[in-house]
Amino acid sequence: PGCPVKEAVCCQDRPEVQELIIQGNCITEQPFFRTHLLDEDGLQYNRLMYAAAIPDFAKRKEYLDKEFDNTLKRHLCYRNFNVFVNGGHPTGLGVRVVAPRCVVTEVRRQYPDPQGKYVGFIPYHDTGSR
Repeated sequence: PGCPVKEAVCCQDRPEVQELIIQGNCITEQPFFRTHLLDEDGLQYNRLMYAAAIPDFAKRKEYLDKEFDNTLKRHLCYRNFNVFVNGGHPTGLGVRVVAPRCVVTEVRRQYPDPQGKYVGFIPYHDTGSR
């Protein structure tokens, strides 16, 4: 509900997601979804793994010093989901993938914003400045 058009994709419409559906009709009904993609302890672990990949110490420290709030948890959930369904290939700068509506709904239900304000999908725009 209220998803922008870009986020209105169904998990059944993404072949890489559909092949992971072994029971039920939705990726969010799979046993691994809650235990591996939404679990708070798993998010903390993955946060440390992502931080370890940041070569610049100051930037790594800044990332780890961020409050482990629901905004960060949602970001980690979407990142974990995309890495998981893309066979471990990272997403991020230059590689943006829309999460299915059902995933967005479950992540927001698990880690809501108190004001109901969400960023939504942000497409990658290469400005050429790096």
